[in-house]
Amino acid sequence: MIKKYRAGTFYCFNPFVMAITAVAELLLAIYVLAKVPKNTSTMLGLSILLLLAVFQVAEYSICEGSILGSDTWSRIGFAAITLLPPLGVHLYRSLLGKKAGAIEILAYLTGALWMVVFLSGNAVDGYQCTTNYLIFTMKPDLGGTYFAYYYAWLLYVLFGSVQQWRKGTTVNHESLKWLGIGYAAFIIPATFIWLLDGPAAKGLPSIMCGFAVILALILGLRVLPLIKPEAKK
Repeated sequence: MIKKYRAGTFYCFNPFVMAITAVAELLLAIYVLAKVPKNTSTMLGLSILLLLAVFQVAEYSICEGSILGSDTWSRIGFAAITLLPPLGVHLYRSLLGKKAGAIEILAYLTGALWMVVFLSGNAVDGYQCTTNYLIFTMKPDLGGTYFAYYYAWLLYVLFGSVQQWRKGTTVNHESLKWLGIGYAAFIIPATFIWLLDGPAAKGLPSIMCGFAVILALILGLRVLPLIKPEAKK
């Protein structure tokens, strides 16, 4: 059963905020498509922006109701965010000027396996719109494994971006710097809230994607516009 928000009260991730966040991410995607030169890196960044928006639309649809139904939207939402870590890995390595290889294949393969699990309906037991975020109840033993997959790839990109920026040897060191800042800007506060409030663990996907609007802004306005022409593929 979905728990509705109290009328007239503003919450961190209520349907209005979800809708505004989705619109902001879509506008950033349009800006990138219209203004930023096209190459592998920019198209990967554009994909990340669009998938973030899809998850916000899914959250809104789950809480407010839609033709497709909440169960379908939960599958779509999780499928969308499950692709984000592999895309981030691919973007990071693309900014280094590397062609897709074993690391990208591994990232996409693990992501594809999780997508199959979510789209088949064998992962999420239920969902609930609370006063602060959307809670997903995952089946036993899946939640911890899924977040291990998620955090492992996010931290790989975060620490790799910072390390490569500090070396200053790549043509895209400024883009890498901002990529690291963007990842830190949503991983750190989301994780802090999770650790501070134990029950928030079930709402972590909603919390992280709420803060991911910061990453979206940094991607659309700093990371992608700063990509050097020499890195085009």
